[in-house]
Amino acid sequence: MLTFTALIWAGDAVAGKWAVGQVLPLAPTSLRWLIACVALAPLAAQPAAREWRLLPSWRYILLMGSHAAFNALFYVAGTYTSATNLALIQGEIPVIVIVWSAASLPTTRLSG
Repeated sequence: MLTFTALIWAGDAVAGKWAVGQVLPLAPTSLRWLIACVALAPLAAQPAAREWRLLPSWRYILLMGSHAAFNALFYVAGTYTSATNLALIQGEIPVIVIVWSAASLPTTRLSG
């Protein structure tokens, strides 16, 4: 499954570079979210309706939209760099998240 995931991300970088000048950067992002919502709607509709009052406020959901902004900027970056650079930058994001998370967590001293 991890290999399949890596192939999908690599394909996304190549498709992003290929799409430069063919489609607007928001088109692939919107299409990706549309496909995900249509695929997950049958699975999530009933549980979401049952727990509606427990869902976070609309501001938090709007904040999660920053991921869509990243995707759009990713496709814009394809205008200025190669698909290899896009894939390398995208591949280092999990490492950056781990480092930033570790740096921002409060440290505790273990007594031994």
